[in-house]
Order: sequence, then structure tokens, then C-alpha cells
Amino acid sequence: MRMRSPKLYEHTRKRGILALPGRICLKRAIQHFQSGFGFNPRVFKGLQEKTKDMDEHSRHGIIVFDEMKLFKHIDVKPSGSIEGFADLGQFETEGSGKELADRRLVVVFQPFTATAFRPESPEADFLREFLVFFNEWESLSHSSKYGFLSNITAEGLRVTIGSTLDIAEYLSSQCSCRYLLTCRLSRDKLENLFGIVQQCNGCNDHPTPTKLLVTVNALAFYGVAQPPKTGDCSPEVVISLVGHCNASLSQDKQNPINALDCLVDDGKLDDVEAVSDFLPPKDHSRCVTTAQAA
Repeated sequence: MRMRSPKLYEHTRKRGILALPGRICLKRAIQHFQSGFGFNPRVFKGLQEKTKDMDEHSRHGIIVFDEMKLFKHIDVKPSGSIEGFADLGQFETEGSGKELADRRLVVVFQPFTATAFRPESPEADFLREFLVFFNEWESLSHSSKYGFLSNITAEGLRVTIGSTLDIAEYLSSQCSCRYLLTCRLSRDKLENLFGIVQQCNGCNDHPTPTKLLVTVNALAFYGVAQPPKTGDCSPEVVISLVGHCNASLSQDKQNPINALDCLVDDGKLDDVEAVSDFLPPKDHSRCVTTAQAA
């Protein structure tokens, strides 16, 4: 709710309409979202559980991607780590790690199902006739005074129309699809995602890299993390998505409790306090209990 409208969230919380956590409580919860280069493996596991009972026809879709402008910003964590630099993972080149991140590639998958464009429909015939007219117009523009579209606009329009016809023909001949709604080929869902990310921290057209990663992680989980008992989301999907992990972290990362023990042995008590603030509640309670027992 706060991502959609911060003012609505504060109005609902302050007037007791709903029992909602405060800003500090939300901030502490968001700090436990770990993000890094690559894709979150738990999202893929959730997709696997979601699509295991779907037929081949329902699994077909289109991948829409675009870059999003980010605000160059550096976040210094109490642990000493610095966030905000460009991270290309295994594609890192010499010197590229010193550049601040100013763009983010966002990929969205849109299914074709529940969507009505038929290869034999009048609309498809119109698009084919328009391509013929478009090519003739371009040919005449080179030898006459009549103008034409710019090269970028012309190529984009030609690719859009041609790809729509090719996709409809493929789905009809290979996947036994009877129709295709062209709205599924648009970038509306991608623009909607951009709007949510920009609005979640107030009116911010260019979020910082850290805010973008945290928001995208939260959006990947909030819709199915706690479904109602009568909902249509299976428990397997919930189990596969609950919990957050860093895609760039190693699987054999050192246990945080052991790391705290090493800091205590070295006498670095200030570092122990700083690190314990960022541990999950379960590990933090364990540390406090152990310290009191000692």
C-alpha cells in the first residue's frame, strides 16, 4: 500500500483504519532484503511451481525489456560495505566496477493467454496491406519531393507490425492458438512497473540503485507471500517464494553467528553491535540470549 500511495498509507495508519507498521518498522524490515547482480533464484523456483500444472499453450508469452534511469547515489552501510556502483557480475571488465550505476535493465514476461487477433482476420489482412503500402511509400519518397518517416521510426514500425504477424502465425500453426490480443505485445506492464518503483518512495522519477533493488524484491514477493485461505495460490508457490536471498552471494557464505564470535574474540565490540542490527530477528534473538547467558 505504501508503494502505491505513501499518503494513503499514512492516512490509514494514523486514523486507525488498519493496524499498519510505522515508517521505522518498515525501514527495518526492508533492510533485510538482500539484492545483487542477476536474477533472484527463488523467483524462478516460484515460477516453476506456478507453471508445473499449466499446459504448453498457456506457457507461451513475450519478453518485454527496457532500461530505467537511476539516480547516481552511494549508500554506506554500518557494516562498512558500499552500495551504488555498477555490478556486471561475471561480465565485469577492468575499471567498470568504479562507475556509479545510473541505469537498470528491467525484464517482464507477459503471457499470450486470455488474449483476439487471428491470422485470418480482417485486422491481419489490413496489417499486411499496410506493410505493402508502407514499402511503396518509402520507395517513392527517395525519388520524389514527398517526405517520409525517420529511419528509426520507420524501422520500429516495420518491426512491430511484422513481428505481430509472425507471432500470430507461429501461435496459430505450431501451438494451436485460435487468437492473440495485441495488447499483450505492448509495454504497458513494463511502464506500470516503472511507475510503481518511482512512486514507492514518494515522487521520485529516478530512484537510487538500492531503492530500486529493494522495491523490485518486495514486488516479487508481496503478492503471494501470505495468500488468504480461500485464495487460488497453492502452498507450494508460497513456500518457494517465502524468504529472500542475494543472487550474487555464494552458497557457502559464512554463518553470521560465527562471524560475530570472531569479532568478539578480537575485541571489536562496536562492529558486533553494528552487524547485529542487520541480522534477521531469529539470529538477533539468539545472539542476545547467548550474550546474557555468558
